[in-house]
Amino acid sequence: MSCGVNAFVAAPADAYGPGMLKDLWPIFGLSISTPRLELRVPTDDELVALAHNIVERRIHGTEIIPFLGQWALAEPDEVPMGVAQHHWGLRASWTAESWNVGFAVFLDGEPVGSQNLIAKDFATLRSVSSGSWLVSDLQGQGLGKEMRAAMLTLAFDHLGAVEALSSARLGNESSIRVSYAMGYEDNGQARESFGGQIGVDHRLRLTVERWQQHRPTYPIEIRGLDPCLPLFGI
Repeated sequence: MSCGVNAFVAAPADAYGPGMLKDLWPIFGLSISTPRLELRVPTDDELVALAHNIVERRIHGTEIIPFLGQWALAEPDEVPMGVAQHHWGLRASWTAESWNVGFAVFLDGEPVGSQNLIAKDFATLRSVSSGSWLVSDLQGQGLGKEMRAAMLTLAFDHLGAVEALSSARLGNESSIRVSYAMGYEDNGQARESFGGQIGVDHRLRLTVERWQQHRPTYPIEIRGLDPCLPLFGI
């Protein structure tokens, strides 16, 4: 029998479809839909588009750094690798005891933001935290509330969380207003270094009882959750 390259028989084209990747990593099949948005874990190709929007449309200016790092202000040629490494790292470090869902936020099929859902020892504590950003030209249109509502619906209504924690740099009023609108209450402050600038981290907390009072009235649909439950420690 020949062992040369001519002996190789290619697998059928459909043998390596997206369904197999979802079988290996069910989180790729998880999605949340709101009236205007879809939240799902981005493919590698979509990470490229996400990085492009960070560079071209920006997230924030230089007058106030809202995040603990300055990744959003990196040199344009550094952003794509940083975005890819961040999302690859979330996948690689995932355990049922410590996880971070890095949803991309899609508007009309284009990735325009990010919404993370984070937990440690969730099976015991039932506590989550979050982080998010949206490209600058789409801010102030209620999309921040909509993406946060999507994440909270997953956390409270489907995973059984009892509290959600958030924080924003004091002075980042748009983020703090989103939290207040969703029912979060003040939960202390702390001094932090925001990209080398000293700032105050304004911390907030939302209980499941407050969520029930402030949950949105518009429909939010979650698909592909059941295969993911063991990965969430449930």
